[in-house]
Amino acid sequence: MPAHRALTAKQEREVRALYAHGLSSTELAERYSVTHKTILKAIPQNERRTSGGSTLRKDLPMDEIVPRYESGESSAAVLADEYGVSATTLKRRLQDAGAMSPLARISTPQGIRALAQEYDNGATLDSLSARYGPSRLKIKRLLEENGVTIRRRGSRSGRSR
Repeated sequence: MPAHRALTAKQEREVRALYAHGLSSTELAERYSVTHKTILKAIPQNERRTSGGSTLRKDLPMDEIVPRYESGESSAAVLADEYGVSATTLKRRLQDAGAMSPLARISTPQGIRALAQEYDNGATLDSLSARYGPSRLKIKRLLEENGVTIRRRGSRSGRSR
């Protein structure tokens, strides 16, 4: 059984270079007399290969995905399905790219003011949901939490009857 010890910074650089040139993590563990887990700790997740030799990290066109997500056009789950990755992976990539969820974007003071103004001008919860992305109930809760009185469903302010 290999010793449970850490690699030096120099050894970690060597391991990464040798791994990039095709040596397996098992071969490297034997070479450095450490556990397989120690070798994997030295290799960043996005540089690791599956047993078939492909990289684990799939390239995604984040410059296309981020605007679609932030605008509320598509949810993370829909985008993940479209690009062939898990929703968790896509959410992590969105976070890494600094993307703001539609709910987070409208939850800012400016976003809440804009939402309240649109609602006061006659927009419905359903139309706000369609425009900004979060569900009707999330928008309703956000408005209520910020002192906006919610109209009965079906009534719009500013309309004469």
